[in-house]
Amino acid sequence: MKTNSIGASPGALWRYLAFDDKNLEVVTVSDIDVKFNNMIINNNRLKIFLEKFQTFGRLLSYYKDDFRQNKVDNIPYPLNYPVCTACSLFMRPKKLDINMKQLIINYIHYRKYRTTTVKPSEEFDDKNTYKYNTPIGSLLYGPGGDWTVYGFDEKILKHTLFPYLVQKGEVLSFVHFNKNVIEQFESSHSIVIDYNFCNEFNNEFVEL
Repeated sequence: MKTNSIGASPGALWRYLAFDDKNLEVVTVSDIDVKFNNMIINNNRLKIFLEKFQTFGRLLSYYKDDFRQNKVDNIPYPLNYPVCTACSLFMRPKKLDINMKQLIINYIHYRKYRTTTVKPSEEFDDKNTYKYNTPIGSLLYGPGGDWTVYGFDEKILKHTLFPYLVQKGEVLSFVHFNKNVIEQFESSHSIVIDYNFCNEFNNEFVEL
């Protein structure tokens, strides 16, 4: 890159381009400030993923609260539930039957189109996910709602790759909880929605 990223993009998106390399058996995606041992060795996450047959692996780390509480100008952030934390992902490129580069391009164009609609922060006009996508400060289209803002890399996964692979039963989720924890929350809690969606299509959870 000859210039700095804008809001961490496109730099944060380039990591995903390796998903298209069919010469690779497994791709790991992480952040530069994540310790290698925590990503690969601790909890045997890579070993477990290699022993399984799923296409995609993710760490589901935020479950005790419905969101990460942040504030901008003393105004609470929208609920931020990272379905796929981009600092801890696994992919089997040979099993992925879509082109990640084209998916990124298409979603950038789609989000640009959404900014012209009556509900620019939503994914669809007939949906109401305002508590997650409330515009705030410079985030005119909600957190990650535009490719030039922080969080767009995780938003892509949340709305495209993740639900696609879940419905194919190809997602392996690493979690720090058991089913008893899920039963403590209301049905509207993000983790319950996530868990039930994955279970509906027989995706596997591995407790660390």
